[in-house]
Amino acid sequence: MKGLLYKDAVTLMKQLKLFLLMILIFAVIPGYNLITFALVYCAMLPFSAMAYDERSKWNRLAAMLPYSDVQLVLCKYILGWLSVLGATLIAAVAQFAVLLIRGAQAELAAMLLTLVVSASASLILLALSLPFLYRFGVERGRMTFIVAIVLGVVGVTLFTNATAFDLNEHASSFLVLLAPALAVAANAISIPVSTRLYRRCGVR
Repeated sequence: MKGLLYKDAVTLMKQLKLFLLMILIFAVIPGYNLITFALVYCAMLPFSAMAYDERSKWNRLAAMLPYSDVQLVLCKYILGWLSVLGATLIAAVAQFAVLLIRGAQAELAAMLLTLVVSASASLILLALSLPFLYRFGVERGRMTFIVAIVLGVVGVTLFTNATAFDLNEHASSFLVLLAPALAVAANAISIPVSTRLYRRCGVR
């Protein structure tokens, strides 16, 4: 599994550096809309990895290596999880520093709520999108990539703009627990679905 993740990381190294720079820039800009976009886009990194795999005929080589179908599929999910987690931590540290400099500590709760909801929504979109890619392939599933980004950014942005500063403490605490729980459930269902589609559709 580590070897698979290393392969994807090396393949996406240029994009990972770009995402890191993008997140740092977005994190210091007032407002949370750009951070939401960055987190959603980071969740789509497995799409790029799958596109490289498809072009290089990697799946044919993978059939000769001692990896199970579950490992090959799970690798892409882990790549998405790690990307979102890393982006969330970077954005949280940067935003916290910005709020301290601005003396706007009162916005800390709203910022944390936005990050949790954005990260959870990104992981849910990852769980919804990957089965389509395994079913239709990257080229035909490209529209899923575009729709996922648009829906994720628009949906989370509208939600946070409308509620982030208006929810009471109990509602915020409930949402902070609910959003990650939905993300975990969506991915737990998505992984076996993607594995079955990987086997059935002859991705290799």
